[in-house]
Amino acid sequence: MKIIAWPAYSSRQVNPYTSLLYKHIEEKNDVEVYEFSNKLAISKKFDILHVHWPEAMIIKVENPFLTLMYLIKFVISVLIMKLRGTKVVWTVHNLKSHETNFSLLKKLYFKWFSLSVDGVITLSETSVELVKKEYPRLNNKPIKVTFHGHYRGVYPNFESNDEARKRLSIENDQIVLLFLGQIRPYKNIFQLVTAFKEVDNINLRLLIAGLPNSNELETSIQEACSSDRRINSFLDFIQDDDLQIFFKAADLVVLPYQEILNSGTALLSLSFDTPICVPNQGAMAELQNIVGDNWVYTYTGEFNSSTICNCIDWLLNTYRDDQAPLQRLDWENIAKNTMSLYEEISD
Repeated sequence: MKIIAWPAYSSRQVNPYTSLLYKHIEEKNDVEVYEFSNKLAISKKFDILHVHWPEAMIIKVENPFLTLMYLIKFVISVLIMKLRGTKVVWTVHNLKSHETNFSLLKKLYFKWFSLSVDGVITLSETSVELVKKEYPRLNNKPIKVTFHGHYRGVYPNFESNDEARKRLSIENDQIVLLFLGQIRPYKNIFQLVTAFKEVDNINLRLLIAGLPNSNELETSIQEACSSDRRINSFLDFIQDDDLQIFFKAADLVVLPYQEILNSGTALLSLSFDTPICVPNQGAMAELQNIVGDNWVYTYTGEFNSSTICNCIDWLLNTYRDDQAPLQRLDWENIAKNTMSLYEEISD
């Protein structure tokens, strides 16, 4: 079987999800996986086109003319592939794009794309009905649930808690909250900072680490953090080797997103055995059931200072082992489920 994927291995530095998936698929099956390009798509016959994050085609560039050109080329490639018998699989990481640019074009694009899909993968049982509601054309298409895989063993993880805290000038008796990841408006950073400032506890620290998606957002975050010495921001892309420093120094990862369906950062945090605080939305309740409510704290309603206080109380008064139980999220299981969908729609 020949698979062409967008992306396959090219996104490894930003998010190793797809590279881990296809590595395990190729290891266990008679399968070849290729990186998508329009040229390759129309010059070679493939059994499956597997697309992740189709919205990336829209936000690739800000120039509307170039965006339209990218879309036209992609649409033509997919049409040619389908005429040759290629089946299209979509892993739905997000219900819709978090970006607001090109809204009409985006709506038309997703209407066409959902019509072209032959099989769907969701990362939780909860997502199935949400996907069907958002994209009714998928109601009669095969849907397979494969949970988001963990990242344990993918990144360096040899720093001790003491060493990591020393590198970040954090005292051992301080309680450290961490936000880490690409910073975009929907991730609710300003609400996190506001809520944190309202908690009167000198032993609390907040670390914000990640690259904002605009200069304006970066400046605003710096200004918001500057009035509280307990907050430190590291507004840059966090290199793979440095991830361990932040996760090992932290007691708790806080992800106060306004909207969440799935979260690679949540899995990354648990892979470093750092408990997480997340809204009770999307797949988070299922993640809590899989890993345990001693590792995943979920809240409802608006994120505020009470959320922080309740979460810290949970953190300090809940027993957990040294490692989060992530066995059900092994990539071998995910690769096996993905292959079963490939085979189902190829029959």
